[in-house]
Amino acid sequence: MRSRQQPPEYIRLRRIVIRESMANRIMEALRDSHQGLTRTEISALFNRYRPASEIVQVLVSLHKRDLIRCEIQKTKGRSVERWFSVRQEAAPE
Repeated sequence: MRSRQQPPEYIRLRRIVIRESMANRIMEALRDSHQGLTRTEISALFNRYRPASEIVQVLVSLHKRDLIRCEIQKTKGRSVERWFSVRQEAAPE
């Protein structure tokens, strides 16, 4: 029996859907967190199942759209990246 390969367009669209789903989950968690989330905590949202490279791509995409911001926190050891939702203020009427 021959295995069928998915057409490239299907694979591309599937990746987009996965990343958008990841972005939505990250945004939801960041909105709920007042102290922000580290990359380790964000990875835990996906039970550490998603590769770090995918998480970074989603974080960069959200950051470029000014939806999230990052603070680097110094520690005694390695610095910690902490991500926060950029809360949009309601426009005055």
